[in-house]
Amino acid sequence: MKDLCLGIIVFLILVFPFPLRAELETTLEIETIISLTRDSAGQPLLNFLAQANLGFASVGNENVKAGLEFQGLWSSELLTLPHDLLKRIFIKVNLEGLYLTFGKTHLSFGEGFVFNAGDVIFGLTLPLTDLSAKVMRDETQWLLALNIPLGDFSFLEIVFLPFSPLKNNSSLAVDLNYTRLGGRASFEIEDLKLETGYFLKADEGLHNPYLSLAFNLFFDVYLAMSLKIPWSDPSDIKWEEDLILTGGFFKIFNLAEDSRLALRFEYLFLPLANWQDFSSSPLIFFIEGNYQPIIDLTFSLRSFFSPPDLSGIVFIGVDFAIYQGFSFSIAAWCMFGPSDAPYFGFGRMGDIGLNLVLHYIY
Repeated sequence: MKDLCLGIIVFLILVFPFPLRAELETTLEIETIISLTRDSAGQPLLNFLAQANLGFASVGNENVKAGLEFQGLWSSELLTLPHDLLKRIFIKVNLEGLYLTFGKTHLSFGEGFVFNAGDVIFGLTLPLTDLSAKVMRDETQWLLALNIPLGDFSFLEIVFLPFSPLKNNSSLAVDLNYTRLGGRASFEIEDLKLETGYFLKADEGLHNPYLSLAFNLFFDVYLAMSLKIPWSDPSDIKWEEDLILTGGFFKIFNLAEDSRLALRFEYLFLPLANWQDFSSSPLIFFIEGNYQPIIDLTFSLRSFFSPPDLSGIVFIGVDFAIYQGFSFSIAAWCMFGPSDAPYFGFGRMGDIGLNLVLHYIY
């Protein structure tokens, strides 16, 4: 209810002050999914799912950007929790060169498609994410951000998060003991992008600094490092868990007219972790390849692989855009490795699956 109440307040602010100076753009996205998997006992599980996103965005006003988005997942009943129905609602205002953002939205700290040690706001995405998703990192939280441009592609940004995901509180009041506050500085020199930042997580009792680099060396290369430091006793750092390195590269090859190949590789590495402790994996790879022979047909491969326990998952999909805005896709996946591995393994729930998806966006 807290999110819905705040959403109504922000929506009223969003709609009424600017009715004559901006237009409203509506987007409706619907997916219907037939999913066939099996449980840990080897019995087939058949699910019928529907997912919908309804979004509104202001256009036509250069100084004010605003957006509102609802999302929901249904089967025989609504699966999305009520407070998660409001996916995004925000206003971004240009105040004479300063950019103020308020609402429930996403900010992209650091670099990375799946693994990103620089994302100190939302944290790392564990390798359990939906491999069929077009965008694999799109979490949102209530925040207030001030962006101060320093020139072309360089800026300072201060961010305040009033509500903690660790505290389930329906009150509109802000508990300062559960807030998060930080900022970042981003600079671009030639082809090198340097970003560094710091986040104070009062709800976790942590200082969380990070450093991120991005540059082009035939491939688009990106690296990030972060460290979690207890604020009560900075010497009590658990180096094997709290020092995190991520990185990767990405490249699009244009093969012919309307034909292209996109390759991506990323890693998550805990350099000081105990490789004999299999409660979590200290090294995980993410591999992705997308081949588009014609503009309306795409073949996809995505995979996670954990070298310490030789476990992982392979996902293969085909997407065919039949009409404008309407597409059909089929995807299959299979896990491999021991069933007691931290994230993947053959012989566990959902280790084999098949999806048929009808997707429409208007």
